Amino acid sequence: MWTQIVGKIRIAHTPMLNHWWQVTLYLTPRGLTTSSIPDRHDAFDMEFEFSEHVLRLDTGNGMSANVNLSPKPVAEFHGETFDAMNRSAGRAFRSMTRTSPLTQSGMARRWATGPTAWDRSLGSPRS
Repeated sequence: MWTQIVGKIRIAHTPMLNHWWQVTLYLTPRGLTTSSIPDRHDAFDMEFEFSEHVLRLDTGNGMSANVNLSPKPVAEFHGETFDAMNRSAGRAFRSMTRTSPLTQSGMARRWATGPTAWDRSLGSPRS
C-alpha cells in the first residue's frame, strides 16, 4: 500500500503517458525510486531505501526528508509522507483529492458512451 501512495503522488504530478508508464517505480541497488517528478519550477524524487528502511524525498534545490518504514497504519504513512514533502519543498502539498487523470482526459466518458468509430472500424468486440 505504501508504494501505491507514492505512485498516486506521481500520477498527480506527471502528465499522462500511454498505459500509465509515468507511474512506474524503478529498481535501484538500494530499493525502488520514482525518478524525477516535475513540480512547478522544481523537481523531486522519492526513493524507498530498503537498506536504511526509509522513504527518502529529495528536491532539486537540495532539500530532503525521510519517512521511517516501520510497522504503522497506511493512513499514518500517508500523513508522514505529506509532512515530509512539505518540509523538503518548503511549501504545502495538497493531499491526493484530485480527480483521476482518466476522468480529466475524457477517457472515462468515451468508455461509458460505447464504441467509437475507431472501435467499429477494427471490429472491436465492444461494437
